[in-house]
Amino acid sequence: MPMTDPFDALASFQKMLPLGVLPLQRAQLDPTVRVMVDEAAPGVMRFTYVRTLVQRATEMALLVTCEPIDGRPCWALGYAVDPDYRGQGRAKSIVAAALMEFETGMRRAGALPMYVETVVGADNAASLKVATHLFEEGEPITDSVSGLPALRVLRKLV
Repeated sequence: MPMTDPFDALASFQKMLPLGVLPLQRAQLDPTVRVMVDEAAPGVMRFTYVRTLVQRATEMALLVTCEPIDGRPCWALGYAVDPDYRGQGRAKSIVAAALMEFETGMRRAGALPMYVETVVGADNAASLKVATHLFEEGEPITDSVSGLPALRVLRKLV
């Protein structure tokens, strides 16, 4: 079984974007980012941050509720970039913007501290570069979905 791939979410989002049915709002801090809040599944909140270019999503970051850590809420982070826009630093940019927007909103809501974690396949050099650039040091793990080697990185929002 393959590791969960955020590109699947980007592809699905891409199909819906031209239909104009996605409840996108302008982000508070970065006017180039749109955000959508919904439930990924019953009781599982999801924040989707995306940049678009002429009805095409170029990059996306997702935050989805996951198992708490040390009794504090935790959000799983995934990110993806359209293949035509890769190699331009867009993943780092959308993840940084998403984390800034998310942390600011959660601080306003009085919901901090909490954690954000991401799990990246050990063979995914581009995503590893993003994760280690934006987060604290990670720990090697075996991915629970695929059973493949991965890196888990964690960031505490305070």
